[in-house]
Amino acid sequence: MGIKLRTFGKKSHKAMGKKLSKNSRSGESLLALVLFAGIFTLLSLSLVSFKFSGKNSGENFFSRTTAAISKTFGNIFSSGEKKPLFEIDLNNAQEKNTNAIKKVSVGTAEEKTSPEDNKSAAEVKNLPSPTVSENKKFSPAATESVQKKIPECDISKTGNSNHKIIFSEINWMGSKTSAGDEWIEIKNNSGEETDLNGWQIISGDRNVKITFGPGDKIKQGSLYLLERTDDYSAPNVPADKIYTGALSNSGEVMKIFDSECNLSDEIDASSKWPAGDSSSRKTMERSYVDFSWHTSASEGGTPKKENSAAFAVKENMIFAAPGGQMTSENQNENSSSENENNPGTQNQENNGSGRILIAEIQITGGSGKSDNDFIKIFNAGGGPTDISGWQLKKRNVSGTESSVKLFSSGSVVANQVYFTWANSENGFASTIGANTSSTQYLSDNNSVALFDNSGNLIDAVAWGSGHSSPFAEISPYPANPGANQILSRKSVNGVLQDTDNNENDFEIK
Repeated sequence: MGIKLRTFGKKSHKAMGKKLSKNSRSGESLLALVLFAGIFTLLSLSLVSFKFSGKNSGENFFSRTTAAISKTFGNIFSSGEKKPLFEIDLNNAQEKNTNAIKKVSVGTAEEKTSPEDNKSAAEVKNLPSPTVSENKKFSPAATESVQKKIPECDISKTGNSNHKIIFSEINWMGSKTSAGDEWIEIKNNSGEETDLNGWQIISGDRNVKITFGPGDKIKQGSLYLLERTDDYSAPNVPADKIYTGALSNSGEVMKIFDSECNLSDEIDASSKWPAGDSSSRKTMERSYVDFSWHTSASEGGTPKKENSAAFAVKENMIFAAPGGQMTSENQNENSSSENENNPGTQNQENNGSGRILIAEIQITGGSGKSDNDFIKIFNAGGGPTDISGWQLKKRNVSGTESSVKLFSSGSVVANQVYFTWANSENGFASTIGANTSSTQYLSDNNSVALFDNSGNLIDAVAWGSGHSSPFAEISPYPANPGANQILSRKSVNGVLQDTDNNENDFEIK
Protein backbone atom coordinates (compact mmCIF):
# COMPACT_ATOMS: atom_id res chain seq x y z
CA MET A 1 0.00 0.00 0.00
CA GLY A 2 2.74 2.27 0.96
CA ILE A 3 4.65 1.16 -2.04
CA LYS A 4 1.73 1.91 -4.15
CA LEU A 5 1.39 5.22 -2.54
CA ARG A 6 5.06 5.97 -3.17
CA THR A 7 4.79 4.54 -6.60
CA PHE A 8 1.62 6.47 -7.23
CA GLY A 9 3.18 9.42 -5.57
CA LYS A 10 6.20 9.23 -7.76
CA LYS A 11 4.15 8.87 -10.85
CA SER A 12 1.74 11.49 -9.70
CA HIS A 13 4.52 13.94 -8.84
CA LYS A 14 6.26 13.12 -12.05
CA ALA A 15 3.09 13.67 -14.03
CA MET A 16 2.31 16.76 -12.12
CA GLY A 17 5.90 17.92 -12.57
CA LYS A 18 5.63 17.33 -16.29
CA LYS A 19 2.33 19.10 -16.35
CA LEU A 20 3.67 22.00 -14.36
CA SER A 21 6.80 22.09 -16.52
CA LYS A 22 4.68 22.02 -19.60
CA ASN A 23 2.43 24.73 -18.23
CA SER A 24 5.46 26.76 -17.22
CA ARG A 25 6.93 26.50 -20.69
CA SER A 26 3.57 27.38 -22.19
CA GLY A 27 3.37 30.38 -19.89
CA GLU A 28 6.87 31.43 -20.80
CA SER A 29 6.07 31.01 -24.48
CA LEU A 30 2.91 33.03 -24.04
CA LEU A 31 4.80 35.69 -22.12
CA ALA A 32 7.50 35.75 -24.79
CA LEU A 33 4.87 36.06 -27.48
CA VAL A 34 3.20 38.92 -25.63
CA LEU A 35 6.53 40.64 -25.09
CA PHE A 36 7.52 40.13 -28.72
CA ALA A 37 4.21 41.58 -29.86
CA GLY A 38 4.69 44.55 -27.57
CA ILE A 39 8.22 45.11 -28.75
CA PHE A 40 7.16 44.80 -32.40
CA THR A 41 4.42 47.37 -31.79
CA LEU A 42 6.86 49.76 -30.14
CA LEU A 43 9.35 49.27 -32.96
CA SER A 44 6.64 49.94 -35.53
CA LEU A 45 5.60 53.09 -33.73
CA SER A 46 9.20 54.27 -33.52
CA LEU A 47 9.78 53.66 -37.22
CA VAL A 48 6.62 55.58 -38.06
CA SER A 49 7.78 58.37 -35.82
CA PHE A 50 11.21 58.21 -37.48
CA LYS A 51 9.73 58.58 -40.94
CA PHE A 52 7.07 61.18 -40.40
CA SER A 53 8.27 63.14 -37.37
CA GLY A 54 11.73 63.98 -38.64
CA LYS A 55 14.82 61.84 -38.60
CA ASN A 56 16.36 63.23 -35.40
CA SER A 57 13.21 63.03 -33.29
CA GLY A 58 12.47 59.51 -34.61
CA GLU A 59 15.97 58.37 -33.74
CA ASN A 60 15.68 59.68 -30.17
CA PHE A 61 12.34 57.94 -29.59
CA PHE A 62 13.65 54.71 -31.10
CA SER A 63 16.75 54.77 -28.93
CA ARG A 64 14.80 55.47 -25.73
CA THR A 65 12.35 52.64 -26.45
CA THR A 66 15.09 50.08 -27.11
CA ALA A 67 16.92 51.12 -23.94
CA ALA A 68 13.79 50.74 -21.82
CA ILE A 69 13.05 47.27 -23.20
CA SER A 70 16.62 46.20 -22.66
CA LYS A 71 16.68 47.48 -19.08
CA THR A 72 13.35 45.88 -18.03
CA PHE A 73 13.47 42.48 -19.74
CA GLY A 74 17.13 41.92 -20.39
CA ASN A 75 17.46 38.96 -17.96
CA ILE A 76 14.38 36.99 -18.87
CA PHE A 77 15.84 34.93 -21.75
CA SER A 78 19.52 35.29 -21.09
CA SER A 79 21.90 34.91 -18.20
CA GLY A 80 25.16 36.51 -17.34
CA GLU A 81 25.84 39.39 -19.68
CA LYS A 82 22.94 41.78 -20.03
CA LYS A 83 22.10 42.69 -23.64
CA PRO A 84 19.25 44.40 -25.36
CA LEU A 85 16.62 42.04 -26.67
CA PHE A 86 17.43 43.15 -30.25
CA GLU A 87 20.57 44.59 -31.80
CA ILE A 88 19.83 47.07 -34.54
CA ASP A 89 22.45 48.99 -36.55
CA LEU A 90 21.10 52.52 -36.42
CA ASN A 91 23.64 53.71 -38.99
CA ASN A 92 22.37 51.20 -41.53
CA ALA A 93 18.82 52.19 -40.71
CA GLN A 94 19.72 55.81 -41.28
CA GLU A 95 21.29 55.00 -44.64
CA LYS A 96 18.33 52.96 -45.77
CA ASN A 97 15.83 55.57 -44.69
CA THR A 98 17.98 58.32 -46.19
CA ASN A 99 17.98 56.49 -49.52
CA ALA A 100 14.25 56.05 -49.24
CA ILE A 101 13.86 59.78 -48.70
CA LYS A 102 16.04 60.49 -51.71
CA LYS A 103 13.97 58.25 -53.90
CA VAL A 104 10.78 59.94 -52.79
CA SER A 105 12.36 63.30 -53.65
CA VAL A 106 14.15 62.77 -56.93
CA GLY A 107 13.61 59.21 -58.14
CA THR A 108 16.27 56.54 -58.51
CA ALA A 109 19.95 57.10 -58.03
CA GLU A 110 20.50 56.67 -61.75
CA GLU A 111 18.19 59.63 -62.42
CA LYS A 112 20.24 62.05 -60.34
CA THR A 113 23.64 61.85 -58.73
CA SER A 114 24.49 64.60 -56.32
CA PRO A 115 27.40 65.28 -53.95
CA GLU A 116 25.16 64.23 -51.04
CA ASP A 117 25.07 60.65 -52.41
CA ASN A 118 28.70 60.19 -51.39
CA LYS A 119 28.43 61.76 -47.91
CA SER A 120 28.74 59.82 -44.66
CA ALA A 121 25.76 59.03 -42.44
CA ALA A 122 26.78 61.82 -40.07
CA GLU A 123 26.70 64.36 -42.90
CA VAL A 124 23.44 63.03 -44.30
CA LYS A 125 21.85 63.28 -40.83
CA ASN A 126 21.82 67.06 -41.11
CA LEU A 127 19.93 67.13 -44.40
CA PRO A 128 16.34 68.47 -44.20
CA SER A 129 13.40 66.11 -44.34
CA PRO A 130 11.63 65.81 -47.70
CA THR A 131 8.66 68.05 -48.36
CA VAL A 132 5.89 67.99 -50.92
CA SER A 133 7.72 70.65 -52.96
CA GLU A 134 10.72 68.32 -53.31
CA ASN A 135 8.64 65.68 -55.08
CA LYS A 136 8.94 67.60 -58.35
CA LYS A 137 10.55 66.20 -61.47
CA PHE A 138 14.28 66.91 -61.34
CA SER A 139 15.39 69.71 -63.61
CA PRO A 140 19.06 70.80 -63.56
CA ALA A 141 19.71 74.51 -63.22
CA ALA A 142 20.64 76.30 -66.41
CA THR A 143 24.38 77.00 -66.59
CA GLU A 144 24.55 78.87 -69.88
CA SER A 145 23.81 82.58 -70.11
CA VAL A 146 20.63 83.50 -71.91
CA GLN A 147 20.99 86.19 -74.53
CA LYS A 148 18.56 89.04 -74.15
CA LYS A 149 16.41 89.95 -77.11
CA ILE A 150 18.14 92.84 -78.82
CA PRO A 151 15.94 95.51 -80.45
CA GLU A 152 16.61 95.96 -84.16
CA CYS A 153 18.58 99.10 -84.97
CA ASP A 154 16.99 101.69 -87.25
CA ILE A 155 18.27 101.13 -90.80
CA SER A 156 17.27 104.70 -91.68
CA LYS A 157 19.73 106.12 -89.14
CA THR A 158 22.33 108.38 -90.74
CA GLY A 159 25.47 110.13 -89.53
CA ASN A 160 29.19 109.69 -89.47
CA SER A 161 30.37 106.09 -89.42
CA ASN A 162 33.06 105.46 -86.83
CA HIS A 163 34.63 102.75 -89.04
CA LYS A 164 35.51 100.63 -86.03
CA ILE A 165 34.23 97.54 -87.84
CA ILE A 166 33.93 97.84 -91.61
CA PHE A 167 32.67 95.85 -94.57
CA SER A 168 35.79 94.42 -96.19
CA GLU A 169 34.44 92.25 -99.00
CA ILE A 170 30.98 91.26 -100.23
CA ASN A 171 30.11 88.33 -102.45
CA TRP A 172 26.67 89.42 -103.62
CA MET A 173 26.58 87.30 -106.79
CA GLY A 174 27.22 83.80 -105.38
CA SER A 175 29.41 81.21 -107.06
CA LYS A 176 29.32 79.30 -110.33
CA THR A 177 27.99 76.36 -108.34
CA SER A 178 25.10 78.27 -106.77
CA ALA A 179 23.82 81.82 -106.80
CA GLY A 180 23.03 81.29 -103.11
CA ASP A 181 26.71 80.96 -102.18
CA GLU A 182 26.87 84.51 -100.85
CA TRP A 183 29.09 85.75 -98.03
CA ILE A 184 30.08 88.93 -96.23
CA GLU A 185 33.51 89.71 -94.82
CA ILE A 186 34.06 92.37 -92.15
CA LYS A 187 37.29 93.73 -90.67
CA ASN A 188 38.23 95.09 -87.25
CA ASN A 189 39.61 98.52 -88.02
CA SER A 190 39.60 99.72 -84.39
CA GLY A 191 43.12 98.82 -83.26
CA GLU A 192 41.91 96.50 -80.48
CA GLU A 193 39.91 93.29 -80.02
CA THR A 194 36.18 93.99 -80.19
CA ASP A 195 33.35 92.12 -78.49
CA LEU A 196 30.57 91.91 -81.11
CA ASN A 197 27.83 90.90 -78.69
CA GLY A 198 24.77 93.00 -79.59
CA TRP A 199 26.20 94.28 -82.89
CA GLN A 200 23.99 94.06 -85.99
CA ILE A 201 24.31 93.95 -89.77
CA ILE A 202 21.11 94.91 -91.59
CA SER A 203 20.24 95.30 -95.25
CA GLY A 204 17.86 98.00 -96.48
CA ASP A 205 15.17 95.48 -97.45
CA ARG A 206 15.80 93.58 -94.18
CA ASN A 207 16.33 90.31 -96.00
CA VAL A 208 19.64 90.18 -94.15
CA LYS A 209 19.41 90.73 -90.39
CA ILE A 210 22.44 89.46 -88.49
CA THR A 211 22.66 89.86 -84.72
CA PHE A 212 25.88 88.89 -82.96
CA GLY A 213 25.70 87.14 -79.61
CA PRO A 214 27.85 86.26 -76.60
CA GLY A 215 31.25 84.91 -77.59
CA ASP A 216 31.32 86.63 -80.98
CA LYS A 217 34.59 88.56 -81.01
CA ILE A 218 36.97 89.88 -83.64
CA LYS A 219 40.65 90.45 -82.99
CA GLN A 220 42.52 93.62 -83.85
CA GLY A 221 43.01 93.94 -87.60
CA SER A 222 41.37 90.55 -88.22
CA LEU A 223 38.87 89.49 -90.86
CA TYR A 224 35.58 87.83 -89.90
CA LEU A 225 33.61 85.73 -92.40
CA LEU A 226 29.81 85.41 -92.45
CA GLU A 227 28.44 82.78 -94.85
CA ARG A 228 24.87 82.45 -96.03
CA THR A 229 22.84 79.38 -95.01
CA ASP A 230 25.76 76.98 -94.48
CA ASP A 231 29.55 76.68 -94.34
CA TYR A 232 29.89 75.85 -98.04
CA SER A 233 29.29 79.32 -99.47
CA ALA A 234 33.03 80.06 -99.37
CA PRO A 235 34.59 76.68 -100.25
CA ASN A 236 37.42 75.48 -98.00
CA VAL A 237 37.21 78.57 -95.79
CA PRO A 238 35.62 78.05 -92.33
CA ALA A 239 32.84 80.50 -91.51
CA ASP A 240 32.90 82.50 -88.30
CA LYS A 241 29.11 82.83 -88.40
CA ILE A 242 26.21 81.55 -90.52
CA TYR A 243 23.32 83.83 -91.49
CA THR A 244 20.19 83.64 -93.63
CA GLY A 245 18.75 86.03 -96.20
CA ALA A 246 19.67 86.86 -99.79
CA LEU A 247 21.39 89.94 -101.21
CA SER A 248 19.81 91.45 -104.29
CA ASN A 249 21.97 91.40 -107.43
CA SER A 250 20.67 94.84 -108.31
CA GLY A 251 22.11 96.44 -105.16
CA GLU A 252 21.48 96.95 -101.45
CA VAL A 253 21.89 99.38 -98.59
CA MET A 254 24.01 97.68 -95.93
CA LYS A 255 24.83 98.97 -92.45
CA ILE A 256 26.82 97.81 -89.43
CA PHE A 257 25.65 98.96 -85.97
CA ASP A 258 27.42 98.52 -82.64
CA SER A 259 25.65 97.30 -79.49
CA GLU A 260 24.34 100.83 -78.84
CA CYS A 261 23.07 101.16 -82.44
CA ASN A 262 25.81 103.64 -83.32
CA LEU A 263 26.69 103.49 -87.00
CA SER A 264 30.01 101.75 -87.57
CA ASP A 265 29.96 101.39 -91.37
CA GLU A 266 27.56 101.58 -94.29
CA ILE A 267 27.35 101.16 -98.03
CA ASP A 268 24.62 102.71 -100.15
CA ALA A 269 24.41 100.51 -103.22
CA SER A 270 20.67 101.02 -103.61
CA SER A 271 21.02 101.88 -107.30
CA LYS A 272 23.63 99.19 -108.05
CA TRP A 273 26.67 97.52 -106.53
CA PRO A 274 29.74 99.74 -107.11
CA ALA A 275 31.98 96.75 -107.85
CA GLY A 276 31.97 93.01 -108.38
CA ASP A 277 31.15 91.02 -111.51
CA SER A 278 28.34 88.50 -111.65
CA SER A 279 29.42 86.72 -114.86
CA SER A 280 32.99 86.04 -113.69
CA ARG A 281 31.97 85.65 -110.04
CA LYS A 282 34.52 88.22 -108.91
CA THR A 283 33.60 89.77 -105.58
CA MET A 284 33.43 93.37 -104.42
CA GLU A 285 36.50 94.31 -102.35
CA ARG A 286 37.16 97.30 -100.09
CA SER A 287 40.16 99.59 -100.15
CA TYR A 288 41.38 100.18 -96.61
CA VAL A 289 42.89 103.47 -97.68
CA ASP A 290 39.79 105.48 -98.58
CA PHE A 291 37.05 102.83 -98.18
CA SER A 292 36.32 102.84 -101.92
CA TRP A 293 35.29 99.62 -103.67
CA HIS A 294 36.87 97.70 -106.54
CA THR A 295 36.32 94.37 -108.25
CA SER A 296 38.52 91.56 -106.97
CA ALA A 297 41.32 90.34 -109.18
CA SER A 298 40.42 86.74 -108.26
CA GLU A 299 37.40 84.65 -109.18
CA GLY A 300 35.59 83.85 -105.96
CA GLY A 301 37.33 86.71 -104.17
CA THR A 302 39.64 86.53 -101.19
CA PRO A 303 37.58 85.33 -98.18
CA LYS A 304 39.49 85.78 -94.87
CA LYS A 305 42.54 86.99 -96.81
CA GLU A 306 43.81 90.47 -97.56
CA ASN A 307 42.03 91.97 -100.54
CA SER A 308 43.71 92.01 -103.90
CA ALA A 309 45.82 95.13 -104.49
CA ALA A 310 44.56 98.07 -106.46
CA PHE A 311 47.34 99.47 -108.61
CA ALA A 312 47.68 103.11 -109.62
CA VAL A 313 50.78 104.37 -111.40
CA LYS A 314 50.71 108.12 -111.83
CA GLU A 315 53.36 110.76 -111.65
CA ASN A 316 54.37 111.71 -108.10
CA MET A 317 51.63 109.51 -106.56
CA ILE A 318 51.98 106.67 -104.11
CA PHE A 319 50.89 103.32 -105.48
CA ALA A 320 50.63 99.77 -104.19
CA ALA A 321 53.46 97.51 -105.23
CA PRO A 322 53.78 93.72 -104.76
CA GLY A 323 54.55 92.84 -101.15
CA GLY A 324 52.49 95.71 -99.79
CA GLN A 325 55.26 98.32 -99.93
CA MET A 326 54.26 101.83 -100.89
CA THR A 327 56.36 103.61 -103.49
CA SER A 328 55.90 106.53 -105.84
CA GLU A 329 56.92 107.07 -109.42
CA ASN A 330 59.89 109.45 -109.72
CA GLN A 331 60.13 109.40 -105.92
CA ASN A 332 63.91 109.15 -105.77
CA GLU A 333 64.44 111.88 -108.34
CA ASN A 334 61.93 114.34 -106.91
CA SER A 335 62.03 113.87 -103.15
CA SER A 336 65.27 115.67 -102.38
CA SER A 337 64.57 118.70 -104.56
CA GLU A 338 61.00 119.03 -103.23
CA ASN A 339 62.21 118.91 -99.67
CA GLU A 340 64.77 121.62 -100.35
CA ASN A 341 62.25 123.91 -102.04
CA ASN A 342 59.46 123.30 -99.50
CA PRO A 343 60.53 123.20 -95.83
CA GLY A 344 57.00 122.17 -94.87
CA THR A 345 57.10 118.94 -96.83
CA GLN A 346 57.07 115.59 -95.02
CA ASN A 347 60.32 114.06 -93.86
CA GLN A 348 59.36 110.41 -94.01
CA GLU A 349 61.37 107.56 -95.43
CA ASN A 350 59.89 104.34 -96.69
CA ASN A 351 61.90 102.19 -94.31
CA GLY A 352 59.40 99.34 -93.95
CA SER A 353 57.93 100.58 -90.66
CA GLY A 354 54.89 102.10 -92.37
CA ARG A 355 54.00 105.31 -94.14
CA ILE A 356 51.75 107.57 -92.06
CA LEU A 357 49.55 110.18 -93.74
CA ILE A 358 46.89 112.60 -92.55
CA ALA A 359 43.84 111.25 -94.35
CA GLU A 360 40.67 112.98 -93.08
CA ILE A 361 39.75 116.12 -91.12
CA GLN A 362 36.39 117.34 -89.79
CA ILE A 363 36.10 120.75 -88.09
CA THR A 364 32.40 121.04 -87.18
CA GLY A 365 29.18 119.09 -86.83
CA GLY A 366 27.04 122.15 -87.51
CA SER A 367 25.20 124.57 -85.26
CA GLY A 368 25.87 123.80 -81.62
CA LYS A 369 28.32 121.06 -82.55
CA SER A 370 31.52 122.97 -83.14
CA ASP A 371 33.32 120.40 -80.96
CA ASN A 372 32.60 117.57 -83.43
CA ASP A 373 36.19 117.65 -84.66
CA PHE A 374 38.43 114.78 -85.66
CA ILE A 375 41.68 113.99 -87.48
CA LYS A 376 42.32 110.55 -88.97
CA ILE A 377 45.81 109.39 -89.80
CA PHE A 378 46.40 106.29 -91.89
CA ASN A 379 49.17 103.73 -92.14
CA ALA A 380 49.43 103.40 -95.92
CA GLY A 381 51.70 100.35 -95.88
CA GLY A 382 55.01 98.83 -94.93
CA GLY A 383 54.14 97.41 -91.50
CA PRO A 384 52.87 98.42 -88.05
CA THR A 385 54.14 101.79 -86.81
CA ASP A 386 54.72 102.73 -83.18
CA ILE A 387 53.63 106.37 -82.83
CA SER A 388 54.33 106.64 -79.10
CA GLY A 389 55.55 110.17 -78.42
CA TRP A 390 54.38 111.49 -81.80
CA GLN A 391 52.40 114.71 -81.71
CA LEU A 392 49.63 116.48 -83.57
CA LYS A 393 49.93 120.27 -83.60
CA LYS A 394 47.80 123.04 -85.05
CA ARG A 395 48.22 126.68 -86.09
CA ASN A 396 45.40 129.20 -86.34
CA VAL A 397 45.08 131.72 -89.15
CA SER A 398 47.55 134.09 -87.48
CA GLY A 399 50.14 131.34 -87.07
CA THR A 400 49.77 130.77 -83.31
CA GLU A 401 50.84 127.19 -82.59
CA SER A 402 49.42 124.79 -79.98
CA SER A 403 49.43 121.05 -79.26
CA VAL A 404 46.42 118.99 -80.25
CA LYS A 405 47.60 115.69 -78.78
CA LEU A 406 50.80 113.96 -77.67
CA PHE A 407 50.28 110.25 -78.34
CA SER A 408 50.77 108.07 -75.29
CA SER A 409 53.13 105.13 -74.91
CA GLY A 410 51.88 101.97 -76.64
CA SER A 411 50.12 103.80 -79.48
CA VAL A 412 50.58 101.61 -82.57
CA VAL A 413 48.98 101.94 -86.01
CA ALA A 414 48.68 98.61 -87.80
CA ASN A 415 49.22 98.34 -91.54
CA GLN A 416 46.26 99.64 -93.60
CA VAL A 417 44.48 100.89 -90.45
CA TYR A 418 43.25 104.33 -89.36
CA PHE A 419 44.13 105.99 -86.05
CA THR A 420 41.69 108.70 -84.94
CA TRP A 421 42.00 111.73 -82.67
CA ALA A 422 38.74 113.49 -81.75
CA ASN A 423 37.50 116.25 -79.49
CA SER A 424 36.42 114.80 -76.16
CA GLU A 425 33.72 117.38 -75.35
CA ASN A 426 30.16 116.04 -74.93
CA GLY A 427 31.30 112.47 -75.51
CA PHE A 428 31.93 112.99 -79.22
CA ALA A 429 35.20 111.01 -79.23
CA SER A 430 33.44 108.00 -77.71
CA THR A 431 30.59 108.28 -80.19
CA ILE A 432 32.89 107.81 -83.17
CA GLY A 433 35.19 105.28 -81.46
CA ALA A 434 38.27 107.51 -81.49
CA ASN A 435 41.61 106.03 -80.45
CA THR A 436 42.61 109.13 -78.50
CA SER A 437 41.14 112.51 -77.62
CA SER A 438 41.65 115.94 -76.04
CA THR A 439 39.68 119.17 -75.61
CA GLN A 440 41.32 120.99 -78.54
CA TYR A 441 39.16 122.49 -81.32
CA LEU A 442 39.69 122.85 -85.05
CA SER A 443 38.33 125.89 -86.92
CA ASP A 444 38.16 127.60 -90.27
CA ASN A 445 41.51 128.64 -91.80
CA ASN A 446 43.56 126.33 -89.55
CA SER A 447 46.39 123.97 -90.34
CA VAL A 448 47.59 120.77 -88.64
CA ALA A 449 50.83 118.81 -88.69
CA LEU A 450 52.09 115.44 -87.45
CA PHE A 451 55.56 115.15 -85.91
CA ASP A 452 57.41 111.98 -84.87
CA ASN A 453 59.07 111.56 -81.47
CA SER A 454 62.25 113.16 -82.78
CA GLY A 455 60.44 116.28 -83.90
CA ASN A 456 60.55 115.44 -87.62
CA LEU A 457 57.60 116.64 -89.67
CA ILE A 458 55.68 113.62 -91.02
CA ASP A 459 52.71 115.27 -92.76
CA ALA A 460 50.87 118.61 -92.85
CA VAL A 461 47.52 119.92 -94.09
CA ALA A 462 46.09 123.46 -94.27
CA TRP A 463 42.65 124.65 -95.39
CA GLY A 464 40.93 127.96 -96.01
CA SER A 465 42.76 131.21 -96.69
CA GLY A 466 44.54 134.19 -95.10
CA HIS A 467 47.11 132.08 -93.27
CA SER A 468 50.22 133.48 -91.72
CA SER A 469 52.91 130.76 -91.68
CA PRO A 470 50.64 127.69 -91.82
CA PHE A 471 51.58 124.01 -91.61
CA ALA A 472 51.14 123.10 -95.27
CA GLU A 473 52.52 121.25 -98.26
CA ILE A 474 53.03 123.85 -101.01
CA SER A 475 49.47 125.28 -101.17
CA PRO A 476 46.61 124.98 -98.62
CA TYR A 477 43.31 123.51 -99.73
CA PRO A 478 41.44 126.73 -100.65
CA ALA A 479 38.08 126.12 -98.89
CA ASN A 480 36.80 125.36 -95.39
CA PRO A 481 34.73 122.19 -94.90
CA GLY A 482 31.17 122.83 -93.66
CA ALA A 483 28.95 121.02 -91.18
CA ASN A 484 29.68 117.26 -91.18
CA GLN A 485 31.83 117.67 -94.28
CA ILE A 486 35.18 115.94 -94.37
CA LEU A 487 38.37 117.26 -95.87
CA SER A 488 39.53 113.95 -97.33
CA ARG A 489 42.69 112.90 -99.09
CA LYS A 490 41.97 111.85 -102.67
CA SER A 491 42.50 108.31 -103.86
CA VAL A 492 42.84 106.68 -107.24
CA ASN A 493 41.85 103.03 -107.50
CA GLY A 494 41.89 102.73 -103.75
CA VAL A 495 45.31 104.31 -103.21
CA LEU A 496 45.83 107.57 -101.31
CA GLN A 497 47.26 110.37 -103.38
CA ASP A 498 50.26 112.25 -102.01
CA THR A 499 51.87 114.78 -104.35
CA ASP A 500 52.98 116.95 -101.40
CA ASN A 501 50.48 119.62 -102.38
CA ASN A 502 47.37 120.03 -100.21
CA GLU A 503 45.44 121.78 -102.94
CA ASN A 504 45.91 118.82 -105.30
CA ASP A 505 45.70 116.00 -102.78
CA PHE A 506 42.51 116.86 -100.88
CA GLU A 507 38.82 117.28 -101.58
CA ILE A 508 35.69 117.93 -99.52
CA LYS A 509 33.20 115.10 -99.11
